[in-house]
Amino acid sequence: VQEALKEGGRSSTGGSRANRLRSVLVISEIAAALVLLIASGLMLKSFWRLQHVDPGFQAENLLTLDLQLPELKYREAPQQLLFQQQLLQRIASIPGVSNAATVDNLPFSGNEAYLGFSIEGRPTPNPADRPRAYHRVISSDYMQAMGIPFRSGRPFNDHDNADAPAVAIVNEETARRYWPGEDPIGRRIKRGRPDSKNPWMTIVGIIGPIRHTSLGVESQPEFYVPFLQNPDSALTLVVRSASDPGNINNAVRGELLQIDRDLPASNIKYMSDLIAKSVAQPRLYAVLLIIFAGVALILAAVGIYGLLSYSVSQRRQEIGIRLALGAIPGTIRKLVLVQALRLVIVGLILGLVLGLAFTRLMASLLFGVSATDPLIFVLISLLLFCVALLASYFPARSATRVDPLTALRYE
Repeated sequence: VQEALKEGGRSSTGGSRANRLRSVLVISEIAAALVLLIASGLMLKSFWRLQHVDPGFQAENLLTLDLQLPELKYREAPQQLLFQQQLLQRIASIPGVSNAATVDNLPFSGNEAYLGFSIEGRPTPNPADRPRAYHRVISSDYMQAMGIPFRSGRPFNDHDNADAPAVAIVNEETARRYWPGEDPIGRRIKRGRPDSKNPWMTIVGIIGPIRHTSLGVESQPEFYVPFLQNPDSALTLVVRSASDPGNINNAVRGELLQIDRDLPASNIKYMSDLIAKSVAQPRLYAVLLIIFAGVALILAAVGIYGLLSYSVSQRRQEIGIRLALGAIPGTIRKLVLVQALRLVIVGLILGLVLGLAFTRLMASLLFGVSATDPLIFVLISLLLFCVALLASYFPARSATRVDPLTALRYE
């Protein structure tokens, strides 16, 4: 028996270099799988939080249409004002339309106008220190159509026309940054330098924060001016529907063609689609990492299973002798599982170290999630440990089914 056990030991460890190489490969697979699983977990949590960010307005049931009025036909301000007035009246009369408005730079459209402005009563700052904010031209019902809440003051109305004093609306970020601890209502600002020919505009309202460029970008300083005082040939129609905005597509196109048959009416978009497009890149990163992590997890499980299955076949004679001497199946199973656990623990430790280094590099891709989120690290490690344990169980179970009589027949 002693010689047989020695022979079994030699047969199981005779290729120690090959065994070490196989073990190193399995440990590497476990470590790589853990790094990718942690990265994908962080990206998924980041994407989930990004999807639940409040943009500052109600994007549901919102239809948009970009319009560029021909310069030859709408060169003068009265022509532009007349077109906008007719457009809003016709669109608002469509059954199922709750509100209709216009804006020059729609949120999530990629169009922006970042302007410097002056504040009345303050000294002229250096050009680098001049107050700046995003400038938007809107119709009177824009805030209502978009579902943007007012914090104080009033919205624009039809009396804010070219014959009335110039007015403006600012957002909370503008008020906080340029009038800290003060109420900007009633203050006056001017586009450009104080000595420019632009009119002074009285601030009449303050609105809540809005994310214009991306869900992951905080609200920036903005000020809004009425279209009636600042007409332009470029505008975007915003239509809020009482139900699915797709139901009013044809009606909106029809009304636009009734006003001017030369204007294109095929670029209708939905605000929900624009927001979804803004998170397309984070979604792609999350999907790719999930695919890579899934492949790495499968490879790690297959590697553990293959290594242990080969080890059991190499140690079949030894296992058979142990069973013949009275070893219970639980002892044999433990023998194989301990071998697997050593590899898994080493792989997890290595993977955690590499994961801490790798996730710090991807911190700029995350939103609202720490690159070292302990919950993600713990849950992913437990997941990989359970998968590795499951892959180890089947070779361990097959080891308990070795026939001692067959195993004892050796040369």
